[in-house]
Amino acid sequence: MKIRLPLFLTLLLFAILPVGAQPEGNLGKQLRELDRVIANREVYAARREGQFEEIKRRLAHGSLSPEERFADYGRLFNEYLSFQIDTAIHYALLKKELALGTGDSLKILETDLNLAQIYSIAGLNQDAFEILNAMSTRHFTPFLRSYYHNIYSILYENVYQSIDNPELKRHHYELLHDAYTNLLGSQSPDEDGSSYYYTKANLLNLENRHSEAREWLETNAERMNTDMREEAIYYYLLAETCIHGGGTREEAERFYVRSAIIDLETGIKEYVSLHRLAQMLYADGEINRAYRYLKVALEDANYCNSQKRLVKVSQLLPIIDNDYQIRRNRQQRNLYISLSFLALLVVLLIAALTYINKLYRNNRRVGLRLVALNNELKELNSHLSESNLIKQTYIVRYMDFCLSYIDQMDSRLKRIARLLDGNNRDALRKALDPAAFARENLELFYNNFDITFLKLFPSFVEEYNKLLKPSERIVLKAPDALTTELRIYALVRLGITDSVQIAQFLHCSLSTVYNNRTSARNKACVDRSRFEHFVARIGIAEEIGIDGLK
Repeated sequence: MKIRLPLFLTLLLFAILPVGAQPEGNLGKQLRELDRVIANREVYAARREGQFEEIKRRLAHGSLSPEERFADYGRLFNEYLSFQIDTAIHYALLKKELALGTGDSLKILETDLNLAQIYSIAGLNQDAFEILNAMSTRHFTPFLRSYYHNIYSILYENVYQSIDNPELKRHHYELLHDAYTNLLGSQSPDEDGSSYYYTKANLLNLENRHSEAREWLETNAERMNTDMREEAIYYYLLAETCIHGGGTREEAERFYVRSAIIDLETGIKEYVSLHRLAQMLYADGEINRAYRYLKVALEDANYCNSQKRLVKVSQLLPIIDNDYQIRRNRQQRNLYISLSFLALLVVLLIAALTYINKLYRNNRRVGLRLVALNNELKELNSHLSESNLIKQTYIVRYMDFCLSYIDQMDSRLKRIARLLDGNNRDALRKALDPAAFARENLELFYNNFDITFLKLFPSFVEEYNKLLKPSERIVLKAPDALTTELRIYALVRLGITDSVQIAQFLHCSLSTVYNNRTSARNKACVDRSRFEHFVARIGIAEEIGIDGLK
């Protein structure tokens, strides 16, 4: 049974738990790296936003020229373009206000293009088209012309991707093709750098020349990967090329992962690669990971307020949720079947377990009784050993005290005899003073008692003080001299708890005993009602811990 039960449970777990395709090799390592980056994405976003603060402080200073202020507004606009659209619009409007104030027509055109660009990214295509259609391109600089055609290509791509009707799609294919062609014609490798190569790759992909597009991208890789953002776009375009026939599906996934990692590490919130990767993982059967990635993409799109991206991401969520429910229902059915088999196993085990449990309880009762008897025997042995030690010690001390008393009486009688011979009445009267005699012998008794008790219980004073509040603890005037309070509780430790007996033993008044016992309880840092119980346990190692008791 001990061998078969784990095997059964292992098979049961395989039947119950969801089994999905787990990526292996390089893709698996890349996905784990992506998971790590996603876990830290807010750190990257905060670091990115922190880079804006220097520009904001410079703008708040108020000593900048209009040219410098316009340039800083432009930098913030570009930074927020892929981070937070509302803020990017704010800086675009500030740029436009400044441009209108200076009356510089080229700056006004640039700010209009800024607004059109951000509207195209936000999915406000109609507003962007209105701005572009109202513009005159006659006075455009090469930069503005390229910028203008770039925005048109974004808008036509937005429309092209959203159309399902074949006739309309063919028409907008032509419009998008013209937009890419015009954009490419307005660019040059020297002036536009990586944008030129991206445009050429997009045009080749649009024309279904995917192998040529991949060769173009890989040939010009060094010219395109000028910074992390450009590198993310490069890997995204490679993935798009592969997914449409320019490579394998696994290559596309690896390129999407690489692009998504760089997107998140740069701290941007407006991106495509993670969403595309989630779609592919969902198709591969990795529903949990796809859902997790899609949720991250949705959160970032919502933070960025990119309506276009929100719509695209939201379209996939119901599909994944529906598939998740189907899989969950199937798992529940498997669970029901597995539990039925498990119930049969439980029925077979109950009888054996009941019998074993009965034997165990009987053995346990016997074991507990033996342990209790053993503990009682140990305690009795401990008390007997302690009693024997106390008896032996006090017998020896009693004999020493008797011999000392005999010597004392001998010396006293010899002294009285000398005084009688010398007829010294005053000295004789003083030697025979009963109060002085009693006081002298009482001090001798106290001294012997203190020495004997502390020999038996050397840690008594220290342990006793642990039962008192720190401010009330007793400090001995001499190492072997107990106070009245300590002598009273020394007798309690020896088992003498009656106040009358204690008063007689210590040769003091009953009120002195009562007052000292009451005062000690009031000074205790433990439960007053159990104070004398703790005192009676002093010296027993099992009962006294570091703080005085357990």
